[in-house]
Amino acid sequence: MEATTSSLYNVASHTLLGDAESWEIEYASRITLNSSNTYFAAMVTLKRVTNADDSVEQLQLWETGSGTVVWRHLLPSVNYDNPAPSFGPDGRYFCFHDGLESLNTVDTQSPEFMETVLLALPSEGSSGLGEFEWNLRNHRLSSFALSFDATRIALAALDPTSDELSLRTITNQSGGVVRYVDQMSLPIATTGKPNEHTASTMRYTATTAALFVVWENDDGVIVHSFNIQTRQHLSQYSYRWSVPRDWEDPIRIYGTTRLSTHECLVLSVPTKVSKNKLTGRLLPGASGRKILALGITGKEKVLEFKKFTGRSTKQSNEITLTNDQGVICCYWHKSKVIMESWDRGSFRKVGVISLEPSNLATRGYRCALRGSQLTMLSPHGDVHVFRVELH
Repeated sequence: MEATTSSLYNVASHTLLGDAESWEIEYASRITLNSSNTYFAAMVTLKRVTNADDSVEQLQLWETGSGTVVWRHLLPSVNYDNPAPSFGPDGRYFCFHDGLESLNTVDTQSPEFMETVLLALPSEGSSGLGEFEWNLRNHRLSSFALSFDATRIALAALDPTSDELSLRTITNQSGGVVRYVDQMSLPIATTGKPNEHTASTMRYTATTAALFVVWENDDGVIVHSFNIQTRQHLSQYSYRWSVPRDWEDPIRIYGTTRLSTHECLVLSVPTKVSKNKLTGRLLPGASGRKILALGITGKEKVLEFKKFTGRSTKQSNEITLTNDQGVICCYWHKSKVIMESWDRGSFRKVGVISLEPSNLATRGYRCALRGSQLTMLSPHGDVHVFRVELH
């Protein structure tokens, strides 16, 4: 395999900040990749080179081909209770909360990365609100999902009167370009008591035939799927937390993809791992994660890709979903990256990249594979670009 690596990028921002001084990345969080593997998105903390105490927050889009930032949005403030940004199923549209009172989208195929208001959210001054809009204003937006053509959006909000998930669809009347809004109500309490931890993530399938809802509460992770046209509940998968406060190690949603003839959601869920795959040694039921592909109806076979112990953020591996090369797994350690491809029920090695003298360690890289190029982006803003030949 032939491999070349780029220099490390520390991206400076000038025009949005209104001065000529340089800023550098302190940390990048909520890194996500679109399905076409053309763009990373991240919430980035920038600090001034001449004054480390002076910092700002931006949303950024990184083009994977060059490893550089192509779009920036300055956030008025950072509130991690706001839902994480995400891409639509085909990767064209990037959707984000503007930090104020709207959901916006960026068309990554437009020449100037055109930004549009998708949907206005209820504010403190809003009146005449329906039940869902009232919950949205008072209990916050938990998560959202965007359809492939940006004409449909799903919103999730906590509902103190509900004891189960429920889906309702309305025509948008609140402003913005979205036509239809799928309203997902989430219970605040389970087994009669409020949850200490509650979170959600939603994803449409590529055909927008179904909506996956990943709901986390004190008991565990529950994955639901719904038929968008009929609002019928199609399936439910449940995974209990392994240890107290296991939710402090976040699960990861990789996205939706097609495996064989089935549309699936790929994600990590909590599990107890009783055996170390590298040494074969038995473990005392250590907490960890397993990476699964879940089908829409619950009748399709559930695929288990990987299983590991310890915190997700400390892992030196990454699953990448591609449109043209299937499911790819990358491992890295010090001077090597090992690439594997999912093929007929198991991963097989397709290449090894040498990184001398680089040391990737376990820095939480996200990986994009685009044609014969592998791009790796870390939470510290390190970008490595490789030319690869898979076999």
